[in-house]
Amino acid sequence: MWHSVLGLAIVIADQATKHWVRTTLPVGASRPVIPGVVHLTHVQNTGAAFGLFQGQTPLLVGAALLALLLAVIFRKELAKESAVFRTGYALGLAGAVGNLIDRLVWGWVTDFIDLRVWPVFNLADTSIVLSAIVIGWAILSQTDPDDPQEKERPVDE
Repeated sequence: MWHSVLGLAIVIADQATKHWVRTTLPVGASRPVIPGVVHLTHVQNTGAAFGLFQGQTPLLVGAALLALLLAVIFRKELAKESAVFRTGYALGLAGAVGNLIDRLVWGWVTDFIDLRVWPVFNLADTSIVLSAIVIGWAILSQTDPDDPQEKERPVDE
C-alpha cells in the first residue's frame, strides 16, 4: 500500500509542477532559481532522456505501457522482493506514468529543471533515475541465503 501512495504522490507532484510550468513560463523561456546553477527552462521534449528518440512518441508510449503491463503480470513476484526493491520499482513506474500522461495528452513531455550542465528534465525523470539507484542498491546489498558466511552472521548485525 505504501508503495502505491508513494507512486501516486510522485505522479501528482510531477503533473502539478509541469502544469505550473506550462501555464507560467513560455516554451523556451528560462528563469534563474539560483543563477548559473539551477534555472527553470520550459522545454517540450518529444524524445526520451538526453534527447534520444526524438519524435518517437508511439515507441515511448509503447515502452511505458509495456512496463506497466509487466508490473501487473509480475505483481505477485514483485511482492516477494525486498521493501527497498519495491520502493525502487514504485519510483520507476511513477516516473514512467508521469511522462506517459504528458505523451498521451500533449504529444511531448514538459521538462523544466535546468542545471546548465545536464539536459533539462522533470520530476518524473528524477523518479526514474532514483529508481535505478534504489534498485541497484537493493540488488547489490541483497544477501544469498545459501552463502555459508550469511548463515554464520549473528542475527542482530
